[in-house]
Amino acid sequence: MKARIHRGFTLIELITVISIIGVLTSVVLFGISEARKNSQIKAETAQVGKIMLDMMLYRDLYGVFPPGTRINPIDICSQCYLNPGYQNLSEAKSKWNSVASRLTPNFTPNAIEVDTWGNPYGYDNNFLVPGDEYYTVLCSQGPDGIMQTSWPHNDYLLTMPNPQAKGDDICVFFK
Repeated sequence: MKARIHRGFTLIELITVISIIGVLTSVVLFGISEARKNSQIKAETAQVGKIMLDMMLYRDLYGVFPPGTRINPIDICSQCYLNPGYQNLSEAKSKWNSVASRLTPNFTPNAIEVDTWGNPYGYDNNFLVPGDEYYTVLCSQGPDGIMQTSWPHNDYLLTMPNPQAKGDDICVFFK
């Protein structure tokens, strides 16, 4: 008698192989998305640092941070319009664009209107911190698009650093 030859795979073998491939694919895709997010954060951190250097060059030339000049210092706060409770993205974009336009073309070739995630930068060239010191702050809201570095204070459009912020904001404070 001839022995029967089995050809092909059983249904259970196929389901097992497809399941293993599915699990491996999901692990790889998750790793790729995390790597992409981390690379965007690193790129934005470098971008914020470059904008800060451009602003310091502007200050060295004009005596104040943009958008003002020594003769006409201008207090501007796009950061104020990104805080929860005061959020107004169109006003924040308008305020930030007035700053970014002052940096072009002398300090940077192109105006940087939004961060990596398409949000306006938070900027305040007259940022009061506890102890009555004034700083200039520049922030990207990070991947979540929510400003967590500051909060409204005394019902005005003023901000102060939040040391308990656990967000993903990318900020620099400088004098």
